[in-house]
This record gives sequence, C-alpha cells and structure tokens, in this order.
Amino acid sequence: MVAVTDSTLGVSLNASITLAGRGTPVPCLDPFGFIAPCGELMIFLQSYFDESGKCASHDDNIISFCGFVSSVDKWRACWDEWDRLLFNYELPEIKAHHVLRYRRAMTQKMPAIGIDARVEALKPFVDAIRQSIGFGVAVTLDCIAYRNLSEADRNVLGEPHYWAFRQAFLLIKQWAEHRYVKFMPDVQVSMCCDQEERYSVECLKLFIKLRKEQPEMRKRFVSIAFGDDKAFFQLQAADLLASLARQESAQRFHSAAFDMKPLYDLMFTDDSQLTPIASKFMDGTLLSGAARAAREERKTKKPAARKG
Repeated sequence: MVAVTDSTLGVSLNASITLAGRGTPVPCLDPFGFIAPCGELMIFLQSYFDESGKCASHDDNIISFCGFVSSVDKWRACWDEWDRLLFNYELPEIKAHHVLRYRRAMTQKMPAIGIDARVEALKPFVDAIRQSIGFGVAVTLDCIAYRNLSEADRNVLGEPHYWAFRQAFLLIKQWAEHRYVKFMPDVQVSMCCDQEERYSVECLKLFIKLRKEQPEMRKRFVSIAFGDDKAFFQLQAADLLASLARQESAQRFHSAAFDMKPLYDLMFTDDSQLTPIASKFMDGTLLSGAARAAREERKTKKPAARKG
C-alpha cells in the first residue's frame, strides 16, 4: 500500500488500499477523495459511467448513459463486498451481456441458470452498490421516437448521444448539489467513462462542448478520463445499470421482452435507506417537449446577445 500523509489536513491520502487476506488494491481513478485548494477542504466526487446501445444502428431502439457518483471512501466500502463476491463466484468481472444471459452458466462454481437463480446470484452485487454509493443516474433515449421527430426538432436537439449525455450531466449536477453542497459548497465532480476508441473520443468532445456551452457546468465538472472496466469495478457497476435501464425502456416504449426485470426492480427500488437512482427515460413526448424548450431558450438568448 502506498500512502501519503498530509499533515495540514491530518488525513492519510492512500493511492491504493490493500485488503486483508486478498492483497487486492482498491481501483480508484484519483487517490484524493478530498482536496484542499487554498487550504480549504472540499469534497471531490468520482463518477463512473457507461453507455449501452447505438442510436445510429437500426438494430438498437434504445440508448442509455448511466452510472454512479460517490466519494472515494464510499467507493472503497463498495469494493470490499464487490471483490469478495467476485472471488467467491470465481468471476473475473461483471459484464452485463454475460451475467444477464440466465440460460447460460455464469461460472462453473456459480452457474445460477434460470431467471430466479440468476437474480438471486446478482442481488448481492446490487446490494453492495445501493448500500454504499452516493447516488446513481440513469438516462435513456428512444431512438425510434427520435428518428420520428420532425427535422426541425432533431436539428434543435442535436445528436441523440449528446442529448442523453447532457441530461445525465444535469442530473449529476442536481443531485451532487442536493446531497453535498449544504456541507461543501464547492463540491466538484470527476468523470470516468468506459474506454472504447470511438466512444471515448465522442465522450471527450461532448464533455468539452457541454462545459463550453454551459458555464455552470465548468464549476462542478473538472475532469474526464477513460478506463478499462476490467480494472475499474465502478465501470462494471455502471455497465450493469446501463443494460438494465436500456432493457426497461425497451419494454416500456416498445413492449420488448425483459426477463431480468426482477433485477431491474431490485436496482431501482425506491427506499430512503438505499442509494437513490435519478432516472430520465426519454420517449417521443419528452423529446418533443425538450425541443420546444430548447427553441424557447434560444429565443431568449438572442435578444440578450444583440443587446450586448
């Protein structure tokens, strides 16, 4: 374990934490859960997000952008249980497209074949998330509804992945301020997304565009990075959430089969004692309303720009 002690703060800033008996380091994007600019302590939240579905493909009716946000100490608490479960199941990692296929054995040690058995096997992972993490965000978009919008509406909304990305950031900002600002007014958020060549480049462009267009976002969102989900269990959790949210939306909007809905229900159970998950599932009605709102916003900005 590598540790640096900041005598000013009186805390130990650990670059990694070694778990007793396993010797497994806790994966953290940044070792500092708390940073001290100008000598003042402030919370630095870490968010991990993943995308599911491709709107450009007519094979995908839904896209989702989902993940979890928390302080480093909360992520560490979740990791303890997550790593123990992986070890006990002899499962190298959680990959949604693998673990949600309940007709196939999950692992030799934990086959969990069948819907009920698979939900029961995955429930401890959901519990580890919802009993530890700060909050989750799930945004989905109906690609069929988007393609059926008028050209004018599509033009004002822009690329659908950007719109889902933007909605997720708005929810992160809203919930970070709701849960943390009363304690730490200057709370800031770092973002880590799953590493994929095309997807990573697009996410970086969207992040830069969002911070440029919305100054208030620059105050809260300070960095973006990309990681391998094999190394970051947080991205595995985001992948599971993104897959469940996408399949739930496909069922709601297009009556698609969703055999693993009981696991979705466990993940999204409304319980004040558990991690809240803020969700926005965007169908045609919401998208049309968003387009109207965007047009009105542009109208109000133009006179101000001319006046200036």
